[in-house]
Amino acid sequence: MKEPEPRVLDERQAETVAIICELIIPETTTPGARSAGVPEYLEFTLVRAGAVARRRFLDGLEWIERRAMRLFGCPFAALDRERQVALLEGIERADASEIGMGIGVAFFKDIKDRTIFAYYTSRAGLLEELGYRGNAALLEFPGCDHPKHLR
Repeated sequence: MKEPEPRVLDERQAETVAIICELIIPETTTPGARSAGVPEYLEFTLVRAGAVARRRFLDGLEWIERRAMRLFGCPFAALDRERQVALLEGIERADASEIGMGIGVAFFKDIKDRTIFAYYTSRAGLLEELGYRGNAALLEFPGCDHPKHLR
């Protein structure tokens, strides 16, 4: 019988990570981050990460929880979706040099980067979202057409 994988995140932390991942890449006509297994992948990478990287991630996660408590009086996972989004958008707009925001800004950038990498290297992201069909010559490459990226 195979030994269970060690865990870094407790149940509460794992749920918060899953919610954040799903808010970054929500389910639409294609699977979202949660359905694509992104939270499990993040746990997998954290187990194998160095102590400093693990500590930095956990500190950032705890920062998110403290911020949710300070702004809304309850843990991040207990907030309604609108408040979760507002909290994360506030962090994304913040400058890391603002007093008290450095850990949160760094954490949100880190979890976004990890989520995007994990999603777009998953079956759901690569095949269903991007429509990758294997090694084939393309006559043209249809780049990203998201308005935010067309500036």
